[in-house]
Amino acid sequence: MKAPEDKNASLAEVEDRLILLPTTGWNEDDDTFQGKWYCCGKSCYHFSKEEKTWERSMVSCQDLQSSLLKIDTKEEQVLIQSKIKYNHWIGLSRVQESGYHWKWLDGSPLSQQLSFRRSLSHVKCGHLRPSAIYSADCSKSFRYICEKEFSGPDN
Repeated sequence: MKAPEDKNASLAEVEDRLILLPTTGWNEDDDTFQGKWYCCGKSCYHFSKEEKTWERSMVSCQDLQSSLLKIDTKEEQVLIQSKIKYNHWIGLSRVQESGYHWKWLDGSPLSQQLSFRRSLSHVKCGHLRPSAIYSADCSKSFRYICEKEFSGPDN
């Protein structure tokens, strides 16, 4: 079986690999998901081992030809949260140009369907915890999750 990062891996091979991944019972010492790409459906995810600020996390994802995670559905949020034990930066922020509304890096608004807990009004970056999406000071150092579209042999 080819690895998900192998462009010649078929979608079926990638989905088969996901079935083999542990989904429950891993502890903080188990870095199974850290530092690797895992694909599900049309998205591939990278769970970092290192901790960086939100801005540096964004650059690190760009270096991997990806972007900080954008959560499109409640199902995607639940899936990703089931794989993490730490705080992880995601591609959510409040920018002045949008009237300080929460937006994803691609400019789309945060869905009301997602579990999101705001904190202080001056906080401008979003991070994912195992329980929900929270806001945090962008200068804090957290792990991060990158996302890119799965590119199989037909792409």
